[in-house]
Amino acid sequence: MVGLIIVGHGDFPRILVNSAEEIVGPIERLKVVSFYSQETKDRCRVNLKRAIKNLESPDGILLLVDMFGGTPCNVSISLQKAFHLKIITGLNLPMLLEAVLHREKEILKLTKIVKESAAKSIIETW
Repeated sequence: MVGLIIVGHGDFPRILVNSAEEIVGPIERLKVVSFYSQETKDRCRVNLKRAIKNLESPDGILLLVDMFGGTPCNVSISLQKAFHLKIITGLNLPMLLEAVLHREKEILKLTKIVKESAAKSIIETW
């Protein structure tokens, strides 16, 4: 089973996971890493490394990050090669649910499913 780490600014990652658990129940092998403005980038890196090491998974680890270019994303990318992580930005509830529901799949296939579900979840209504 692919490990999941939900990464983002402030309380957003925890709130999103709480919402997902309202829908699917408790989620195993998932860590939340929140970055707060009063923390240094080094502190953020330490927190993310700890989550990665606590979650070690032979099937790989997928990080779902709130937005490209922010500190959570930049710190995640800085650790990507050292820990063989897959990272997807633009975190939303549909992509988190897809990741949870399909994480028994191989990580490259899971990544594709999650990216496609994120794009399909953006709908304009009239």
